Amino acid sequence: MTPEVEFTNEWALPGKFVKNYIITYIPTDRDVPGTSYKAVDTRGEMVFFTDSELSQTIVQPYWILAKSSQALDVTVRVNSRNKTATTDFSANAPVVHTTATTTDATPAILFRRTQLGLGRFSPSDNLKPGFSMDVSVTTGSDQAGCFRILQLIDTKRFYTIIRSSVGTTLRVEIAIDSDGFVLDRKNEVLGQWNYQNAELCVGSHRTVSFPEPITDSPTYLFAGNAISGFVANEQFRTYVMYQPAGDATIWVPVKLVTWQWDASINRASASAEWPSLPNGSVSSAMSLTPDVPEWSGRILDIVETEEIIP
Repeated sequence: MTPEVEFTNEWALPGKFVKNYIITYIPTDRDVPGTSYKAVDTRGEMVFFTDSELSQTIVQPYWILAKSSQALDVTVRVNSRNKTATTDFSANAPVVHTTATTTDATPAILFRRTQLGLGRFSPSDNLKPGFSMDVSVTTGSDQAGCFRILQLIDTKRFYTIIRSSVGTTLRVEIAIDSDGFVLDRKNEVLGQWNYQNAELCVGSHRTVSFPEPITDSPTYLFAGNAISGFVANEQFRTYVMYQPAGDATIWVPVKLVTWQWDASINRASASAEWPSLPNGSVSSAMSLTPDVPEWSGRILDIVETEEIIP
């Protein structure tokens, strides 16, 4: 007779271990109201282990962020007795150097007729961009892979217009509110979630820079003579993402720059002169230990809402 044996095991995964990280960017057939383009199904999401999966004999995790060497523990229970085994590992990542700045021009936020922006309005302007970031990478042994720039935006924009109809004059506030961070992306290309199509693929033991700085100058055109005010408050998270060469690898963040700007401009009425300069501020900060970027939705697919102001 064979005695009955109780056998279970349980993994303990320290830090940010996940089962998978998935980035989706697929153009759809859905129209975006008020525009001529189609919406995009896009999201960045982590897939975590379930309790039942952590009780399996073999666990194959992806390491998202490791500051130093860590240890993995597994506890095996046999006939009410526990036995814990530990294995050490070290997570290696390329060295990423970034130099990020927001414009030091005075003023940094400009207004021209019905156009409000941070930095230059177009590349042809003899002005600095609102935000600029230079990126270089150094890979070591077995660190060949590709680097991309991913940018998220949290925006709140409001402008006030005067609308007349059948002898009635209404003040209407038109708003765009992302209600959290979404993908800051314009191109409708399958799989092209990376900002400005900027990509750099390098081999091991190389030091290479992105050929051009990553720049952004948020600019908004609110056309029409009936506008009496505009307010923008936006925060950005600009990530350097890295995917090691080889099969079954995922994109991971290796550097993050956060920056923001806010601006407002108002006039007494829809027929009054605009002030020469808007109010506003701009700032940026660096993060060496970025969280995994998660989002659902794209900034261009957010629909404007209207509200009558008493």
